[in-house]
Amino acid sequence: MKRKQALADLIAEVEAGDDANVSSLLRMLASKARDEGNIWPSHDADKAYRGSLDAAKLLHVAVLPRHYAQVHMWPVPEMCRVDIGGGHTGRGDNPARAWLLAILRALHSMEPEA
Repeated sequence: MKRKQALADLIAEVEAGDDANVSSLLRMLASKARDEGNIWPSHDADKAYRGSLDAAKLLHVAVLPRHYAQVHMWPVPEMCRVDIGGGHTGRGDNPARAWLLAILRALHSMEPEA
């Protein structure tokens, strides 16, 4: 599976909240990154998926160091939004998961086709 497709699948699984598939896709992306000589901190992505804002920030700095992020939170359910430079947005009831979605969308958009 190509990295772009793996990121698209991961975005869908994170949105659906499918814990088992998210974990396996994160491990696969980390393995692909190692094969390419890169580091993809899947442990931070997994922690962000589970609600850690600290992990979401660490992941952001590791994979998108030159991109800013704005985290917007409102006191009503499902109203967290994270915007990353370039128009990539994540939304949801959990700010860390919203940030993870924004990161994944930014990474997906940077991947070349095929």
